[in-house]
Amino acid sequence: MPKAYLYIRYSSAEQREGNSYDRQTEKALKYCVSKGYELVDKFFDDGVSGYTGANRLTGKMGEFISLVNQGKIEKGSVLIVENYDRFSRERTLTSLDTLRNLVDQGIVIHFLDQNQDMTAEKMNSFDVLFPVLHLMLSNQESKRKSELVGAAWAAKKKNALGKVLTKRVPLWLEVKSGGKDKPQVIKKIPERAKIIQRIFKMTANQRGAVSVTTALNKEGVPTFGKSKFWHVSYVKKILRNAATYGVYQPYKRSGSKRIKDGEPIENYFPPIVTKEEFLAVQTHKQDRKDKGGRGTNTGKNLFSSLVLCGKCGGKMSFADKGSGCVYYVCHKARNGGDCAYLSIRYKDLEARILAKVPEMFGFKKQEADQNEDTELLALRNKLFEARATMKNLIDLAEQGGTEIPEIRDRIKARRREQEKLEADINRRVGLTERQRVETANRNELKKNILQILEGDFKGIMAGKEDSERLRLKHHLAKIIKNIEIHYAHLQTGEKVGWWPKIYLNSGEEINVLGSPEREIYKRDNDEIYQNEEEKNERERAINNAQR
Repeated sequence: MPKAYLYIRYSSAEQREGNSYDRQTEKALKYCVSKGYELVDKFFDDGVSGYTGANRLTGKMGEFISLVNQGKIEKGSVLIVENYDRFSRERTLTSLDTLRNLVDQGIVIHFLDQNQDMTAEKMNSFDVLFPVLHLMLSNQESKRKSELVGAAWAAKKKNALGKVLTKRVPLWLEVKSGGKDKPQVIKKIPERAKIIQRIFKMTANQRGAVSVTTALNKEGVPTFGKSKFWHVSYVKKILRNAATYGVYQPYKRSGSKRIKDGEPIENYFPPIVTKEEFLAVQTHKQDRKDKGGRGTNTGKNLFSSLVLCGKCGGKMSFADKGSGCVYYVCHKARNGGDCAYLSIRYKDLEARILAKVPEMFGFKKQEADQNEDTELLALRNKLFEARATMKNLIDLAEQGGTEIPEIRDRIKARRREQEKLEADINRRVGLTERQRVETANRNELKKNILQILEGDFKGIMAGKEDSERLRLKHHLAKIIKNIEIHYAHLQTGEKVGWWPKIYLNSGEEINVLGSPEREIYKRDNDEIYQNEEEKNERERAINNAQR
């Protein structure tokens, strides 16, 4: 039974409040029943634009494409979409590229309203004209609406002062009704305004964003949004937001990005701090920045943004205290949140992960697949036969046989067969070339990584190795989804060990249960236990936790 997947999208609140979702689902279910398909899953973009490409770049359509590219959705599966404009409203060529990418990988796309299947074969025929026309019309309609909305927004901005342009305001403000026959007004939220003022005051008193964030979390100061604790990134965002002293910067959409739309409008929001206080903090931040610091775009930390705390699931911070003291610690705990402050040595983490690199990259499996492409050879043989048959038919037609119409029909059929074979060969040649390049890249990467693993690579601060480490970091980020750090404890609560669990983008999981760092880094001093019984207790605690 073929597997089917339903893609649903709408971009406006009005459609959300209507029956758009139920209608699209019901139509798809009826179609699956009529065809005997198994509806496996739904991909739903709620209020996501097809015109900007957001559904493809960051939405559920992009998620479906990614699963197809990874081979997690098998060939021959059917993607059901209500209409072409649900699939995409981007520029016609961009939409066609998205369509072709899916059908070239064996996905059949069925459009319910047109009762039309799009396959790789149809994309190479006159049938492609139908989606081209619909996708072009969808894009033009969205472009026209965008221009109308833009014109209306421009008119609003022209008369901005004293009027509320949008209900979207910073989290320390709110839009209130002005009363009967009176316009809406923007008001401060008093308790939040006091927090903003305090953040600026602490910063002006030479405290950095980390120190400010830690203080807010330790005191249990309520956050503005859904997060249960304050983040350094949000504190920094507040400090550089000119809305804190009343400035409104209009934005507009440009493709999938938001860009500034015109000059900032002063005195639009109720000010929380003065302009002088805001500028003083910007100067303070610049002074701290100019004092220097270690850049983040280096090879020092191979696992930037990949390491998660196994206790709370949040990010872990890379902390460099200088003099070789480098470690990872839970970001929430470091900022005073409700998680245990448990640190691990970065050097040990790197060693454990690198020891698993051959397994992660599948180096042991990559010596195969070097034989001649038998499928390409078979396609070339079929093409040779088709061309020979074509030549015979043309010769027969030129001799003026009595069955000329029948011969012409056979020539057309053979020509279509020949064109399909040529297209298949071109795709196969392209695939073979990509595989050849990927194999060469893997072999080069394997050589580079094994040099690091086998060499005397103790100095993680060594600048001379930075370019190689940056390259290694880039490749690790491609295959690792994240790394979770788990801990083992005694009954007393004492931490006695930890281990990383690696999640790959392929879906594979790797538990690093041993201590492979001994194979790479030679410790100056091994752990010393007071007696054999203490050693056995620690080993039992670690083994029990790892189970």
